[in-house]
Amino acid sequence: MKAVILAAGISARLRPLTDNTPKCLLKVGAKSILERTIDNLIANEINDVIVVTGYLKEMIEDFLQKKISKIKLYIYL
Repeated sequence: MKAVILAAGISARLRPLTDNTPKCLLKVGAKSILERTIDNLIANEINDVIVVTGYLKEMIEDFLQKKISKIKLYIYL
């Protein structure tokens, strides 16, 4: 099974928190929203993940390449 994560928005309503960080990388407790989402997908045996990026895409790509190794990952702009 495949999953699509839309991580492309600017999240203007969360400013100033999102001035330098995309919403999906904001921490909730010890983990970012994106990390929590991917952990839940893995726990439900979903191993193919497509992430659609936009705003601050380089930060999202760097995070995914460093942190996520248990899934087949596709990143699109």
